[in-house]
Amino acid sequence: MRYLRNGALDHCHIVPQGNPQIWALLKQQGKVPLEAKSVQHECRNELLMFKICHYGFDNLQFYVQFVPERQDYVFVNPLQYQEYTYLHDRRLRLDTTNPRSPLPYLFYWHEGVHRVNYPDIHAVITTAPTKQPSLGTRTASYTARKGCQQRG
Repeated sequence: MRYLRNGALDHCHIVPQGNPQIWALLKQQGKVPLEAKSVQHECRNELLMFKICHYGFDNLQFYVQFVPERQDYVFVNPLQYQEYTYLHDRRLRLDTTNPRSPLPYLFYWHEGVHRVNYPDIHAVITTAPTKQPSLGTRTASYTARKGCQQRG
């Protein structure tokens, strides 16, 4: 995978590594399985992202949302950052049936953190399935196949 070899991709944690107390709380509430590893080492708490996207995700410039009508996870850019406008409302290819895929609740948690910080900003996404190509086809499958094996 060319992008990983040349350092263009980063392992991005959905719940930040520096928040083990939040991870413990999510475990206590049953949102994260009790057998899950630590916040730093659990592969279901990470995605591979380009560095610019990793920065934006960590700094709440965008979030990933599940849209039940579409049965898709989509990229949401509610603050309308220019560098992410072409990604807004695009689906991410995440296989939620794969046991190594990110835990769905973690995206909901990240979106909640975003909404607490920006309560008056709402994004419009389409609820009908789109024919746009998916984002992250190779990176999501790489995480599911290789990420846990190498890091876990």
